[in-house]
Amino acid sequence: MLPRRKSMKLIYKHIQKWSNDSTKIVLMGDFNLLPSSKPIRWISKRMDDLGTNQISKGTFNGFHKNEPINQKRIDYIFSKNSNTIEYKIDYFLRNSESPIKYLSDHYPVVAILN
Repeated sequence: MLPRRKSMKLIYKHIQKWSNDSTKIVLMGDFNLLPSSKPIRWISKRMDDLGTNQISKGTFNGFHKNEPINQKRIDYIFSKNSNTIEYKIDYFLRNSESPIKYLSDHYPVVAILN
């Protein structure tokens, strides 16, 4: 089994160990994996991928403001036992004339849950 798939299974094993069937859970991070990858597909069967409808929107910018948004979604928010009120990829700095530089080579991924 590939290391990333093993890592995802280990993360989920710990989630199960520390929670019960009604515990609200959020798993988020830069997994550097596309939605079609086996580890993302595997965890998506066990938790809700909040960005499922955002597949065509990329989260990686490579510190390049003036280039087209790439289509690689590699940052995720997964939840279990929660309702999603809002989910978005925040392109604010890209769409503004702000002199602020990117703090990361990824766009922020934001969710409001209850």
